Amino acid sequence: MERLRPTKLDVDSNAPDARQTFKHWLHTLEHFLIAAENAKSEKEPPLDKYGLLINYLAPIVYTYVEGVSSYEEGIGILKRAYVRPKNVIFAWHLLSTRHQQSNETLSEFLQALRSLSKECEFAAVSAQEYTEEMIRDAFINCLASPSIRQDLLEQEDPNLQKAYDVTISLSSAQEQANKYVNFEQTSVVVKNVEEILSEKLRNQMLKSQQQLRRWL
Repeated sequence: MERLRPTKLDVDSNAPDARQTFKHWLHTLEHFLIAAENAKSEKEPPLDKYGLLINYLAPIVYTYVEGVSSYEEGIGILKRAYVRPKNVIFAWHLLSTRHQQSNETLSEFLQALRSLSKECEFAAVSAQEYTEEMIRDAFINCLASPSIRQDLLEQEDPNLQKAYDVTISLSSAQEQANKYVNFEQTSVVVKNVEEILSEKLRNQMLKSQQQLRRWL
């Protein structure tokens, strides 16, 4: 029983290896629950699966299931948080931009790349399809706008044409927003200049009136 006991799930759901870590953790938890159920006697109360689930969650993960009252509901919430639909484009981006860490051996680096490649869903394609995919990836990875690149990486597996169309649309929206901001800034400057000129004009009129009074 002791050797089957799972460790606490403490990985962030947005971490690159979150999906694989959660699947392994869930597998060990399910085996542990089966062993615990088989080990208890008939006189013992039913296994508190929900209590055991909470026991093997780190505080940062517990927030997902806080307030949940059953094991099945809690596992369902965790699956939705950790086992999300694969975003192949984002997986390819992570693989192509993964650099060796300063404290990482060559063997560990290679293993990390192999792990990331499992999310990429590589398949046999024609030369034309492969060319389109390579151009699409280069197009997305080398865009000058980080915000547009992030939006494209969140798209559900766009082809090259869709990536291009989305980029055109987002670029146009950005340009319009920049024009609006520039117009607002220009309006503020013009207003400030008008206020300054009005103040100078009032001062000049007051001086003229004072000089006129002295002459009279």
